[in-house]
Amino acid sequence: MSSKVLYKELNELKEYLKFYKNDNLLFIIDENVANLYREFINDIRHLPGKKNSLWIAPSGENLKSFIHLEKALEFFLENGVQRDSHLFVIGGGATSDFSGLVASLLLRGISWSVVPTTLLSMIDAAIGGKTAINSIFGKNLIGTFHLPEEILIDIDFLKTLPQEHRESGLGEILKYGFLSAEISRNLLSKDFRFQNLVTSSAKYKENLVERDFKEQGERKLLNFGHTFGHAIEKHYSLSHGISVFWGMVILFIIFDEKENLKLLKEYAEKIDYKNLTTPWSNKPIEANSFFEYVKKDKKVKGSGKIDLIRTKKPGVPFIETMDLNELENIFVAKLTEINSFEF
Repeated sequence: MSSKVLYKELNELKEYLKFYKNDNLLFIIDENVANLYREFINDIRHLPGKKNSLWIAPSGENLKSFIHLEKALEFFLENGVQRDSHLFVIGGGATSDFSGLVASLLLRGISWSVVPTTLLSMIDAAIGGKTAINSIFGKNLIGTFHLPEEILIDIDFLKTLPQEHRESGLGEILKYGFLSAEISRNLLSKDFRFQNLVTSSAKYKENLVERDFKEQGERKLLNFGHTFGHAIEKHYSLSHGISVFWGMVILFIIFDEKENLKLLKEYAEKIDYKNLTTPWSNKPIEANSFFEYVKKDKKVKGSGKIDLIRTKKPGVPFIETMDLNELENIFVAKLTEINSFEF
C-alpha cells in the first residue's frame, strides 16, 4: 500500500488534470497559492468536460479546526460530491493534513491526491496518509489514516516559498540525515544537490509508510525530534520544522550525544539553514510548563510510558520505550545545560 509519487511541472499538471480519470473533481487550495498562481487556478476552474468544485482554504495551522472542517464538508456536500469524486489538494502541510481528513469523511471516504507547494509538505506532510486537525489539547490529535492516490511534486513551487516556510522545511528535512545513512552521506558529499535531498527524503518516508501504514512499528521513526519539537512548537509558537530541529538538539543534549550535535550543525551549514540561535535564548525553558506539552504527546501510552526515537549514529535509529517520569527527571537534570546551549 503506497501513494504514487510523480514529478510534474505546472504546465504538465494542467494537462494531467484535464484528462484525469474522474469527471467530478474537488479542489482545496491554499489561499496564498491561489493568489500567487491565479492563471493556473483559473485554468482549474474551467477544466473542459469536468464538474469542478473549488474551496479556497485559509493558510496555516489555523485551518486545522472544527470550524473550517465543517465549512469545507458542507461546501462539497452542497456542491454535489459523489462517491466517485476525487479531491485534489494544492498547498502546504497544514492544507494536506486538513484536506485528507475532509476526503476521509466525505461520504465515508473519497479518493484524493496532493500537490505539495512547500518543502515541508514535499518531504513529510503530504506523504503517508496521516490526516488531522488540531485540538485545544495538542497538535494533530483528531484525524484518520487515509492514503492519497498520488503525490504530484513540482519543486518550482519553492521559488515563491517565503523564507520562514523554507527554513521550516529545512529544519524537518535534517532529521532524515540521522534516519538514513545514505542521506547522511549525500548531505556531506562534495557533489551535494538539494533536489536529490528532497527526492531521497520523500522516498525514505514513502518506503516506511508502505511497510507500516498505521504506525504500529518502524514508521514511528519518522517522529525523530518530534517529542520535544512539538513542545517547542507550542511553547514558543514556532513553525513545525524549526521546532523539530531544536527538538533534536534537546534530545542530543539530554543523552550526551555530542557527536550528533556536531553532525547536526554540519548538516545545517551544508543546506544553509540559518536558525541556529536557540528559541529559549531570551526566554529560558521552565521545566514544569514545558514538560506539560511533552506529556500530551500522542506517543505517550496509558501506562505512563513514551516511545522515544533515538539514534546513536546516522542510519541506525531505534525506538526506546521510557517511563515518562524518568524522561522528565533526565530532562530536568540537563535543563541548565539546555538553557545555556549555543552552537
